[in-house]
Amino acid sequence: MRKSVKNVILFFIAFGILGYLRETFFVYLNSILYSKYYERPDTITIPTMMKPFESLEYLTLYYAKYPLTILWAVAFLVLSYYCLKVLTTGRMIRPLLICYLILAVLSAVSIGLSFVVHGKAEVNEYTWSRWLLGIAQSPLICLVLLAASRLIPPTTPPVSGQNPRDGMN
Repeated sequence: MRKSVKNVILFFIAFGILGYLRETFFVYLNSILYSKYYERPDTITIPTMMKPFESLEYLTLYYAKYPLTILWAVAFLVLSYYCLKVLTTGRMIRPLLICYLILAVLSAVSIGLSFVVHGKAEVNEYTWSRWLLGIAQSPLICLVLLAASRLIPPTTPPVSGQNPRDGMN
C-alpha cells in the first residue's frame, strides 16, 4: 500500500477517534449538568474518568463548557494541521489557520454582541456561535482544504529570465 494511502487512512481513523472522544465527553458532561440542574440522577451512568466533574457546581460546569469547547476546537485544529502538513506538504496550512481564525472571531463577536445587547447569550446568537464552533470541532475544514489542494497547482518559481506575466491575457 502506498504511503499516502496509509496516511489518509491513519488521519481518517484519528479524526474518527477524536470526534468520538469529543462527543462522548460532552454527552457525559451534559448528563452531569442535567443531574445537577434537576437535582436527580440522569439515566446515563457516568464513567470513572468523568467523576471529578460531579464534584463541581452547576454554574462552574456550565461556564466550563466554553473553554472546553475551545480546547476541543484546538485539538481538531492541531490534527488538521498535521494532516494538511503531511498530505499537502504544508501548502494549505495558512488557509487552515485563516479559516479557524475567522470561525473563532465570528463566534466570539456573535456571543459578545449578545452579551452587550441582551446581557446574556440569546438563542439566535448562541445557536450561530455554537454552529460555527461545531465546524471548528470537526474535520470539515481539513477535508475541504485537502480537496482544494488538489485543485490548486503547486507554485513553482518562474524560469530564470522569464517574465511571470508572459502568457497571461
